[in-house]
Amino acid sequence: MGGGVGERVRARPANGQDAGLRQRDEPRPHRSVPEDSVGAGRRQGGRDPGGGRPPRDGGDRSGRAGDEDRHGRVAARCRRRSGAARHQGRARQVRRAQRSHRRVHDRPSPRAARRRPGGDLPDGQQALASGRVDARQSVLRQGDADLRQLPVNISFTKHTLANGLDVLVHEDHACPIVAVNLWYHVGSKNERPGHTGFAHLFEHLMFEGSQHHDRGYFQPLQGAGATLNGSTNADRTNYWEVVPSGALDLALWMESDRMGYLLPAVTEAKFANQRDVVMNERRQNYENRPYGLAPMALLAALFPPDHPYHWTTIGEIADLKAVQLDEVHAFFRRYYHPANASIALAGDIDREQALALVERYFGEIDAGDRVEPVGASASLTHDVRLRFEDRVELPRLYLAWLSPAMFAEGDAELDLATDLLANGKTSRLYRRLVFDERLATDVSASQNSREITGYVQITATAAPGHALAELERAIFEEIARLTADGPTDEEIDRGRIQTETQFMFRLQTVGGFGGKSDQLNAYNVFLKDPAYFGRDLARYQVVTKSSLQEVAGRYLDPARRVTLSIVPHDRTALAAPDSDPAVVS
Repeated sequence: MGGGVGERVRARPANGQDAGLRQRDEPRPHRSVPEDSVGAGRRQGGRDPGGGRPPRDGGDRSGRAGDEDRHGRVAARCRRRSGAARHQGRARQVRRAQRSHRRVHDRPSPRAARRRPGGDLPDGQQALASGRVDARQSVLRQGDADLRQLPVNISFTKHTLANGLDVLVHEDHACPIVAVNLWYHVGSKNERPGHTGFAHLFEHLMFEGSQHHDRGYFQPLQGAGATLNGSTNADRTNYWEVVPSGALDLALWMESDRMGYLLPAVTEAKFANQRDVVMNERRQNYENRPYGLAPMALLAALFPPDHPYHWTTIGEIADLKAVQLDEVHAFFRRYYHPANASIALAGDIDREQALALVERYFGEIDAGDRVEPVGASASLTHDVRLRFEDRVELPRLYLAWLSPAMFAEGDAELDLATDLLANGKTSRLYRRLVFDERLATDVSASQNSREITGYVQITATAAPGHALAELERAIFEEIARLTADGPTDEEIDRGRIQTETQFMFRLQTVGGFGGKSDQLNAYNVFLKDPAYFGRDLARYQVVTKSSLQEVAGRYLDPARRVTLSIVPHDRTALAAPDSDPAVVS
């Protein structure tokens, strides 16, 4: 894939005149805590700053385009409309999309076997698998006594093309929009020491044009009324568009062109330009941001140098400077192909027509080689105590422990444990450190679930006049109280309700980060089970006081952790005691 010069003619989206998509009739060749990856700080597993916990897709937002909140508001308005008003709104959006599409040439099908939208899919495909989540989970409330029924009903179909591309389709006709969500099962964990930053670099290059549209990726889609974005983290790369229903053809053509025909457009000039952009992004978000180097120091201390989570998604400056264009091309060929991808379509679509469109635009792309799973182990045997000086006003304390992988035993318990410790103003640490004793200006905690393993992080910023030793002592007193006495019934119940509420809130949108299409892909890529919605939520509902207490005691061990102090220059006395200087590259 990616090359293929002189084999076939690239299919074009139907309906329209030129909108910058090149005519090629000749043969052709994705909770605010300090994050290790790029973008707007979304937690690795679980909750992001504006959404619920499941799924564990770990999305870090690149922030270059898109506005999922606006689509959420549009969807909510559409649900409130009457049928007639909704029909009128749909007609307006479709007309706008059609006006844009008149500028796009109708690209001919490259082979007779290619079907037009609405036609039959070619023979020889894998059998259509129909999945329906209709779980009415028994949800434990009030300790373990009261039961209620929690409906989670996300209907979908799953189909796998002959080239290995998984296709998930969910119909939701409440609003005349369609979400296109594409996951590649590649992230920074697929890199190796000395060759870091490749996955995130490709997130940039994928927006710079492909062989048949060798210019900016945003303009044709935004001209049709779309919003779009992408993100990269340690475990996956995600690209999405939310488009008016009539623009689905265009969105799929654009996505398929950069999957199958990106490399001819990745020139030395584009590569050098985007490499400079990434290095500047690293300087802006890490080196030149207060406390910005903390994620790098934490990951380097938690994981050994050969572990795939040892480095950050943004990559090392030395690696980015040294990388050559042929290495970048080889990385793309290895990971960005149908057999290592999953596409989810959700919204105002017909299942059969959607499958036909995906087959038309993606079916010709070569499958690529199977990608072997990445495995690694890590362990902490003692308290690693580090410090470094930064251009900050107040000292900040970071505590980190190794923890279970996403969806593993103990993952849900640690999610709820970090909630009751430091999520919100009623949490234990916030009440004590910020309200009662006024030792800190803020405190937060999170269970950062990842595909191989995870880590728990607690962060607290000292109030003026206080040292980090005071915060460390108070935090461990509260952890000891939790592991000795367990949580209260009220804390368990509140954590469950918050999880359920945030989970359901995310299901109100079809696209963007965390919407239904994103969650379908998360479950499919990480679990091979897109129907995991109900079981995911049920994990939190079966957490008990004793199970949370046991898991917290097992993982939040004061003898096996990383303690990192960031202090103002020349004020190392404010650091936690017995800290060694940290070396951050």
